Amino acid sequence: FRGATGREFGTPVLTYLGMIYYVVPWTVFLVVGLIQIGRQIIRREKSNDLLALLLLVVPLIVMAFARDRQDRYALPMIPAAAIVIAIGVREYLLEWVSPDRINRIIAALHWLTLAGIAIVVPMLGTTPLLKQENGQPWFTTRFGAIEASLGAALVLAGILLHRRRPGALVAMTFVTMLVMQSVLFKGYCSSPSG
Repeated sequence: FRGATGREFGTPVLTYLGMIYYVVPWTVFLVVGLIQIGRQIIRREKSNDLLALLLLVVPLIVMAFARDRQDRYALPMIPAAAIVIAIGVREYLLEWVSPDRINRIIAALHWLTLAGIAIVVPMLGTTPLLKQENGQPWFTTRFGAIEASLGAALVLAGILLHRRRPGALVAMTFVTMLVMQSVLFKGYCSSPSG
């Protein structure tokens, strides 16, 4: 769109699908939660889960019709997305005792997403794809290798613990993301946009 000054503003209608990016690595469980709430609606079950869906979807739909669409406008919907994700995790953990093929795929996708963040991103930080303000890569090769190894160890520990205890999925994802947040923040602070 062009404003009165001729300046372009706004972004495509699909801008708010960026919500998926904001909830990584829990994206798989966002989908599981949406499916579970959808099943409840189809079965006409009364549940408080519908409120979380409405708090997430209705503002995004309304904002999609506004002329000025910015991805940051979706940030206040993250708490509602977190509730939908918690519903997805709850449903997954209820089936954990005797997981079927779908639940194994859900877990594998979650661990792969987490591994991508914990292993691949630190390694990308050692390449010219992610640069500091001075043009150098975010991290030295040594630092990137150490952080990728730490990330791999955390993900592997999470997978092994999850086989015995279902709650390890949540705990180890939290620990891994806490470590990776500090690593990514270190790189981002030295970037031109940081």
